[in-house]
Amino acid sequence: MMKLTALADTKGQAKRVGEVSRVLAKYGLADWIKADAPDWLRQWFTQPDGELLSNYTWEERVRLAMLELGTTYIKLGQMLSARPDLVGPRLADELAKLQSATPADPPEVVRATLEAELKQPVTTLFAEFNFKPLGSASIGQVHQATLPDGTDVVVKVQHAGIIEKTQRDLELMVYLADIAERYGPHLGFQPRALVMEFQRQLRRELDLKYEAHNLNQFIRNFQDDPTVKIPQPYDERSARRVLTMERLEGYTAHQIAAMAESPLDAKLLATNGANLWIEMIFRDGFFHADPHPGNLLALPDGRIGLLDCGMVGRVDDRTRALMEDLVISLTSKDVEGIVDTLLELCAVPPNFERQAFEVEVNDFLGDYLDLPISQTSFSGMINTMLGAIYRFHIIPPANVIMLLKTISLLEGTGQLLDPDFNLQELMRPHITKIVARRYAPEVILRRLTRSLRSWERLILALPRDLNQTLDKIRQGQLEIKLDIVGLDRTANRLIYGVVVAALLVGSAIVLTAAVPPTFRDISVFGIVGFVIAFVLSIRLLRAIEKSGKL
Repeated sequence: MMKLTALADTKGQAKRVGEVSRVLAKYGLADWIKADAPDWLRQWFTQPDGELLSNYTWEERVRLAMLELGTTYIKLGQMLSARPDLVGPRLADELAKLQSATPADPPEVVRATLEAELKQPVTTLFAEFNFKPLGSASIGQVHQATLPDGTDVVVKVQHAGIIEKTQRDLELMVYLADIAERYGPHLGFQPRALVMEFQRQLRRELDLKYEAHNLNQFIRNFQDDPTVKIPQPYDERSARRVLTMERLEGYTAHQIAAMAESPLDAKLLATNGANLWIEMIFRDGFFHADPHPGNLLALPDGRIGLLDCGMVGRVDDRTRALMEDLVISLTSKDVEGIVDTLLELCAVPPNFERQAFEVEVNDFLGDYLDLPISQTSFSGMINTMLGAIYRFHIIPPANVIMLLKTISLLEGTGQLLDPDFNLQELMRPHITKIVARRYAPEVILRRLTRSLRSWERLILALPRDLNQTLDKIRQGQLEIKLDIVGLDRTANRLIYGVVVAALLVGSAIVLTAAVPPTFRDISVFGIVGFVIAFVLSIRLLRAIEKSGKL
């Protein structure tokens, strides 16, 4: 891997280092680099902070800096907005505001991208293609088109050069993360590991074949659901940088005023949309991770249309079962159940104090637990819980944080369609389904079969392992390693006690023999020995009493 100093020697990267450094310095985000960074990096941090920025909070300056740095940093900020356990609730809320309106590529660039990816002229691929985009975001832009058979489609085309640009930025992020770990303050997490996780996520978003795969998966999962419509991707007209899919016409959740003039029932749409996500999470373990209002479409026939499936989440069977336990505990207002499930889901730091954490959760959730369900905010409970997790340095899995933030965002979208929408109340019938699924005969049979296979492997392996152990015993090769916590302290006390006992016995012998020098026929050394032994004995007893253990 390239060394940090080599980064500065690469012309293109050095220019980008300068751009990033100047932006960080401009927004007052590079004080630690100014003090300790290598000379080649520190030279970029010479500009004072702008006066107008003094009115912004630190969190706002972070968001503005990421917005100015462009696509890769905007995407990083959006990912961090879903990780309040790492960056804190205030910064996560600020980063959630990050949106990007990137200038569209000109028609000739779009045409070149289409023909390079699909290996055919645009006129052959489409009967009509509107080169004026419907919209342009950080990674790509969307165009209306018509297939030769008359089918209306939309075509997502990736911005030219975006892969190369993000690749340079990702490499730079790894180097900056290394610098942050080496020269920066302790952050409570590993910047390099976070950047590597982001790198994997962004590379998936940059591959539009991955989004086509997600669409096909959702279509299979909801093929029998009459309330949902997933746009059909056209694989023969899709590639890594191009995605062609069925065009859906309808209202987004933002267009509530226009929806009110139509025959559509906004309350029913909110309920159907929430049910859709609940089934994704707890039935399939595969869910759309960005249910903001622009990604839900109310179709004229009353169905929910699902857009922008590039960001998805997955949960394994164990995590899903624990998440079900968490939702049941939240709904039933069971603080102890919430704590038990969180501690099983998450990694806890050394010397974690469960009782203090339980008090924290109980205190912060008290405002919610005392309210009737109809007045309870599910997203409020989740955000409060994440705040407690952050303060106690508990580390949840990334997919769990994504899932919880998805549920929180889902409630906000539902309330946009229906002010009386209550996700917790809507969850109640699903809890019955969750319990029924968990204890369905086929599920129990599957668990028993898995357990029987484990027992079978154990029983078959036991004679062989036992023979090997007996052979080692006969050959004198069996080693037993014990790691006893606190053994050093115990050994020290044992030696201390032996020394005190030896002093007592020795002093008694010296006194009995009246070993000179003496005072009134009493050995001075004997008296001194007894005094020292007495003092040491008191000290040993106090140490034992202080530890609470003999």
